[in-house]
Amino acid sequence: MAIASRLTNTGTLLVNGSFDEVTNAGNTSFATRTDSTGTVYTTNSTTGFDEVSYSASGGTGQLGINGINTGNNIVSYSQQFNQTSKWGTGNVTVAINVTPAPENSLTGTKLTEDSVANTRHVITQNIPVTAGALSNTYSASVFAKAGERGNIAIGLKEYTGFTNQATAFFNLSTGTVGSLTAANGASVPTGNITPVGNNWYQCAMSTNLGNATATAIGMEISVANSSSNNTYTGDGTSGLYIWGAQTQQAAAATVYVAT
Repeated sequence: MAIASRLTNTGTLLVNGSFDEVTNAGNTSFATRTDSTGTVYTTNSTTGFDEVSYSASGGTGQLGINGINTGNNIVSYSQQFNQTSKWGTGNVTVAINVTPAPENSLTGTKLTEDSVANTRHVITQNIPVTAGALSNTYSASVFAKAGERGNIAIGLKEYTGFTNQATAFFNLSTGTVGSLTAANGASVPTGNITPVGNNWYQCAMSTNLGNATATAIGMEISVANSSSNNTYTGDGTSGLYIWGAQTQQAAAATVYVAT
């Protein structure tokens, strides 16, 4: 039996092992789910629930803060953060499948900082884009839960000259957006944090990097020691939990699509 979940319009994540299938219709009018008896339930975008959409048996799924998937996830291995062919690490260790994820599968990852002085503890992914794309707004998001550390930073950076960049901080203990910074022509990002249950939050940021020639964008996820700082001396044991990274060309983060 598939394990499925839906996020209600009050921000509550509901998980139910009796759902056979949950699907997003991919348009602005309706979404459906099919229960274990074969009955199909339909809701429009203004009533019922904001989002439906995760089936653990299908290998891919959607989960997020908005009802309609309006952008593609250009991140590779969006839940397999140990895939070194796509994810780079800096002064952090990655342990996958150590805690239940927001949709209740044992696929949550822990990031643990090392003890190197005055540095970032970060994972990164270099994503190719077409020249000119980074003059548009991009959004990045990840689901996160506090561990020994209660703050996380999400960054987007152009990865051709490594100049234009923006970073958003999130406090996973209080569920609030922290510092929002930008450099070298990028716009100051917007930030949004949404509770999805079991102490997990979807953290999202959006920015225009303002670079018309770069051919790569970098998504950066780092452990932070405050809601405004991610460059510090780690203790070698502290960290936090993540799941479901996404980057997309969109004005705001939409439904998470696993890759």
